[in-house]
Formats: sequence, C-alpha cells, structure tokens
Amino acid sequence: MNWLSLQINFFLARQFRRTFGITALYLFILFLFAQSLFAFAIDDLRLAWPRTATSATGDTVTFSQPQVDEWRDGMLYAKVATRVQLANASSSVEGTVSLCARTTINHGDRTVTLRDITVPALRFPADENQIKALQNAATGLLKIAPITVAFDDLVASMQTQAFPTSTSTIISNDPPRIIFQDSLVAKVVAFSDSSLEIIQSDGALMFDPIVGNQLEGAANTSSLLFRDREGTYYLLVSGRWLTADSVDSAAWTFLDPAQLPPAFASIPESSRWAEALASVPNTPANNIALLATSFPSERTLPRSTTISVEWQGEPQFIATDLPTLFCATNSNALVLKLEKDFYCNSLDAWFAASNPSGPWSVCVKIPRAIASLQIKSPLFEYRFIQVAESTPKTVTFRSTSGARSEFVHDGVVVYGTGFAIPAEIAGIKAFSSASYGRGMWWNPWMLGFSGDSCISIPLTEKVATEALVPNPAQENHFVGLDGRVYAHRGDLWFRNMSDGQWVELTEQRSTLRVLKSDFAARQAAVKNRRGFLEWIAKQDALRLKSVDGCGRVLSMDGARPSTNGYRCAISNEKIEPTK
Repeated sequence: MNWLSLQINFFLARQFRRTFGITALYLFILFLFAQSLFAFAIDDLRLAWPRTATSATGDTVTFSQPQVDEWRDGMLYAKVATRVQLANASSSVEGTVSLCARTTINHGDRTVTLRDITVPALRFPADENQIKALQNAATGLLKIAPITVAFDDLVASMQTQAFPTSTSTIISNDPPRIIFQDSLVAKVVAFSDSSLEIIQSDGALMFDPIVGNQLEGAANTSSLLFRDREGTYYLLVSGRWLTADSVDSAAWTFLDPAQLPPAFASIPESSRWAEALASVPNTPANNIALLATSFPSERTLPRSTTISVEWQGEPQFIATDLPTLFCATNSNALVLKLEKDFYCNSLDAWFAASNPSGPWSVCVKIPRAIASLQIKSPLFEYRFIQVAESTPKTVTFRSTSGARSEFVHDGVVVYGTGFAIPAEIAGIKAFSSASYGRGMWWNPWMLGFSGDSCISIPLTEKVATEALVPNPAQENHFVGLDGRVYAHRGDLWFRNMSDGQWVELTEQRSTLRVLKSDFAARQAAVKNRRGFLEWIAKQDALRLKSVDGCGRVLSMDGARPSTNGYRCAISNEKIEPTK
C-alpha cells in the first residue's frame, strides 16, 4: 500500500460511515485489507532471494542472501554466495563475493537500501584467465543500482560481534514528575513547570508475574511498570529507567540500565511487557535497537519539488536560543526565520524561501546556525537533517537518529534529550519533540519510538528500479565458515566443490552447525517479515476503528517481532581449514 494515501483512505472511511452506515464501513475496511494484502504480496516478491541480473554482454549472475560480517556506522560488510554464468562458458561457476555498501534504513517498510557497493574481495574456483571475467561480471552488476533488503534478512546472519558498539550522547537524566491516575476515561489536566509523565491504569494497579517470583508487570496500564520481589518499582519512560520504593513516591530516581535486576533480561518476547527488552542491555532486542539507531535514512527529491505552508493569520515568530534564529508559532510545519531568509522542515527535508508565504524551493545548503544547534536547544533534533548530495536534478537529504529525537545513552536508546522545552516552544503545533508527556515507547516493528496514540507509519523512500530481479525458484545458497558455497536440500547439506560438483556434507563439525543455525535464522527472518506485514494491516484497522483505542498494548498485542532463531547470541566458532 502507498502509505501516503492512508489519510485519504481514513477520510473516505469516515464519509462511508456517515453516508451509508456501519455495514458499508465494514465493506470499506475489507477493501483496504485486500488492498494491503495485494501490496504486501508484491512487497514479498520484491524482497525475495536469490536475485539475478544479466549484463549487456550476456553474463548472468545470481546473488544469494547476504551474510553480514560487520555493520557499523551505516557501512555493511558481508559475504554473498554468487553464481556466475558467463556468456561464452558452457557451465556456471559458484563462488563468494565480499561486498561493502553504504546502508540507509527505511522505517516505513522495515527495509534497508544498499548503495555505493564495492567488492574488496571475491573467491571463485577458476584459473587466472577466467577469474577476471568472473570478477567483472559480479562487480559490474552489483554497482549499477541500489539493492533493497528486508531488515530481518540482514540481522538473521549477524553474530554478536557484528553489532555496533554504542557511543553515548550526553543528555539529561533528570526524571520527570510522575502522576498516577487510576482511570482511563480522561487524562487529568495538570500544569507543571517541569517535565511531566502521566501513568493511567484501569482501576487500582494490578500486577501479573513475568519471571517466576522475581519480576511482576502492571497488567492494567499501557505503561511499562514493573515490581521486583523486594517491592521495588521500575518504570520505563522514553527509554529511561526510573525506580522508587512506592508508586506514590514523589522521588522517582534515574537508574543506570546496567543496574537492572537480572530478571529483566528474561522477560518473554511474547509478553505484553516485551517492548522493555530493547532497554535492557545486551539482550537481542537491545542489540537490534542499537543497530537500527546506528544508520541513517535518506530522501531524494527533485530540485523542482515545492511545498505549501499554511498560516493561521499573519506569520508570527518567537525568539529561540540563538539571537538570529526565530521559530514560527502559527504555521502547519516547522518554519524558521534566519535573518532575512526562511527555512521549512517538511518531508524529512529542508526548503528555503525569501518570504514566509513562499514560493518554497528545495534547500541545497543548510545554514550553519541550524546545522550547529546545541543539545539544550529545543530545536536540537533538526540539526540531524543534512544535505548528503546534490546534483543538477536532485537533492538527497540524510537523517540520523537524532532527527527522530532518538539517542544512545548508557547502552540503550532513549527518546529526547531530557532537557525541558520552554512553554512558548512546546505550545507550537508544528513542534512536538518533548522528551516526556507523550507515553513514548520503543516500537520493535518500526525500529523507533512511538507515542501513546495510533502508530504513525513513516514515509518511505522510493528507490530507483533495481537491476537484480528476485528469482525464488532458484536455490538460496550459503557461505560456510571455510568460505565455500553450500546448498540446503530437504534435510541434507551439500558443498560445492572446485570442479562444480555438489557433494553431500556429512561431517558433524563447526561448519555444519553454523549452516544449520543460518538456515534457522533465515526461516525466522521470513516469519518476522510476514508478521510485520500483518502488523501493518492491523494498524489500518485500528485507525479506522477508533483513535482512542490505540496505544502500545493494543497495537502490539499478539504481533511482536522475535529474535528467536537469530544468530545474534552465537559466540565465535572455530573455523575449519579449507579443503
């Protein structure tokens, strides 16, 4: 489904209900569901493995699913089992290609795009006369277009050492004021001169066991509230752990995640409290959250792109922490005034104009005043949207996790800097990045934080047409610890020999153990991808049903991604000698 059309669909749904009644509304929901399933079927085919391409000279290359060696700072290093059929050869050759690629994440469809691919090494059983032709065929087809990969496909092959080492951002850990309300009917209206978080429960708090007699979770609130066997309470707010001796305490204090009781790491992935695992150091969910936060997203716009900014009355601006920078208070988008020029942040990009009413054009250079905003500035997150590349026809904007107010601190991902936002800024409709007060929680499907209302599906970047065509009818091969290519057929494993023959692998050694683990991980990745598509369809239904009915528990009920089967907990394996 084109997620840009969701608002139109929701509007049409309301009109159906008003005009034709509830029966027609149900029919409309079925139409949307069918539309979603159709789009999902296309999406699954687009991301299938292996993938094949044919060069202009007639060489055909088939690439199997990448197996990640390392993924840091947005750079991916992986091995790919590759089959090359040269145009002038009588048979194909199986080998291994090592690739390096710049990666960007697409939160809207849980995919990763590989760009600027290089091939630092490759291995084929061929003589010197043939290896050059094999290299040209494999590398040439990898470089001609970006490759879109399901996020789970890449994570499936990763071992713990392949995950990035987190670097902490210095933020504020001052806890917000916590207010408990034992009713879901309406939120209390509270005025506070500091950060505030309201925890609502359906009646008096009730706790269910999570991990034996060691850890309990509050069952009648959407907040992530826990109690250990000593009676200590733990609250997860915007990715930060707070603790107190009583829920009525006025002295909630920040807790270093490393000091959490060991029972937190044993929270079942299927439980309603599983979202907390991303904030428990060294768990698979935590590794994945850190990984997703480590690389950027991109959006490429034609230079002809323009926007329309709506104003309520005459444009009005207030001062910010910089003497030359002012922020609009009555526009439908974030508009900044810098001396005589105006800048608008929209579509994950920057637009510039000499007049607040436009016309607006794509910005090709971000002013230094915006690019160097300091962490205590309420506009801090906007410094993380930068121009990555400009051509005569397009401008590419790159956004890192800070643009979504997501930062790494003490080994976990947190939302917001923790610094209080001035009231005059917090009240601006187009500005909503306060660290607290919105029930922010880590959404494992969207690989980012979500609020306490219906899930907002992010915009996805439309990538160029890919030269690699999915061909799931062929075998999806594996690279073993010894660097050779392997195939899984039925319950058996086969090794490709230097003469091109396939020989059954029978020895019970480390290569076979890792191959089996790889296979299980790929199956888990397929299951997760299917679960993600089902979860997206569920969000459509929730939006159409009731905005008030959305929230963490309802949105995630029965539809959580799993790390079961992933290789991210496997230690280093002994490498077999090459045969």
